[in-house]
Amino acid sequence: MSEQPSTWPTTTIKKSSYLRGRIGWQGLRASEFLDHGPFLITGTDFLDSGRIDWSRCHHVSEERFREGAYIHVRDGDLLITKDGTIGKIAYVRDCPEKAVLNSGVFLLRCSDGSYKHRFLYQLLRSELFETFLRVNLAGSTISHLYQYVFERFEFPVPKVAVQQRIAEILSTVDEAIEQTEALIAKTQQIKAGLMHDLFTRGVTMDGHIRPYREEAPQLYQESPLGWIPKEWVADCLDGVTVRLTDGSHQSVRREIGTAAEVPFLFVSCVGEGRVNWERAAWISLETYSEISRGKEPHEGMVLFTVVGSIGRVGLMVSDMAAAFERNIACISPGPRVRPQFLARWLQTAHVQRHAKRIAVGNAQKLVSLSKLRQFPVVVPEPKEQQIICDRLASIDGTLDVYAEELAKLRNIRAGLMQDLLTGRVSATPETRSVLSAEVAARV
Repeated sequence: MSEQPSTWPTTTIKKSSYLRGRIGWQGLRASEFLDHGPFLITGTDFLDSGRIDWSRCHHVSEERFREGAYIHVRDGDLLITKDGTIGKIAYVRDCPEKAVLNSGVFLLRCSDGSYKHRFLYQLLRSELFETFLRVNLAGSTISHLYQYVFERFEFPVPKVAVQQRIAEILSTVDEAIEQTEALIAKTQQIKAGLMHDLFTRGVTMDGHIRPYREEAPQLYQESPLGWIPKEWVADCLDGVTVRLTDGSHQSVRREIGTAAEVPFLFVSCVGEGRVNWERAAWISLETYSEISRGKEPHEGMVLFTVVGSIGRVGLMVSDMAAAFERNIACISPGPRVRPQFLARWLQTAHVQRHAKRIAVGNAQKLVSLSKLRQFPVVVPEPKEQQIICDRLASIDGTLDVYAEELAKLRNIRAGLMQDLLTGRVSATPETRSVLSAEVAARV
């Protein structure tokens, strides 16, 4: 009969572990960071996959490395951030010969043989540890995980064989998540390159990207935007729109229940050419009528954030009623430019750089509507605009599929962690075999 979670003994970090963090900075200054030498690991070097991105790490001198002998890092170590974003976990792999921690990271090792590092790594990413952090840091005004607090964390320690099976099962899902994230990253790189080509070289009517200007200079013309295809027109946003305004300047009362009739959008609701309605607040129809007169949304309206997080783009795909905060500009394209094309153009690196360059303000950057109206725009023929949009929609469709699979895998992982630690699912070789088949079907 397999061991049940109710019979698992427990331990604490203090009883079972070697836990150390850098004692101060010992005078270490940012000016001492080097381009080579022993690696210095900071919390910003942690990847979501639980790995360390060694290419991001700073380096320190041999002398500084020797000073931190008690926090020298090796393969298989567990690292946890204790400042800033608290509780990020890394399981060290591919560790360089010499690596040491900065002051914002704990080094954690088992000292009594009660647990395997891969098992505790998974446990520290579970709801059990998240709950511990919420309870112990609640009400604290200091974003810091103290060693004496972390040492109190109590966790189950089943037999080593069970720990290993739990770690193996969850690692199967982790590997699938990493593969899917890698596919997303690669596809995003491909999309970035495609966007650059499509908005500098465009496409011919048969769907082929034009040759580079160096190869076919007769196909290009000089413009205020640089070299563009001869068939294109360089203009400004004011020349291709019929209306450009911003959202409500009035404070609004948010509603819940039956009075919550119309979504109210914030900057955080806009991005990647889309509107995230789940993040919207709600207002009454009466309030909407008062604050949106002359600013009613319509299908094809392009949204562009002009305060704070400047340059986020969204596209209205229906005529549904919605209101916007004043930090969002509402752009109604004219007949010369397709809404989808304009939304894509506003997301290009060229426009994003331009927006940041002309933004004014100290604490919060701002692009005025008058400046926005002068934003540069390229205007290909309508058919070419559509071909460009179709090419980008295709690659976005691929990204959507990957994102959906990634969300499913993360849900599988979260559910498995809970199931394995409560005994609803036994950590058996058969469990891993079934899971591996399910995960393989997804990736």
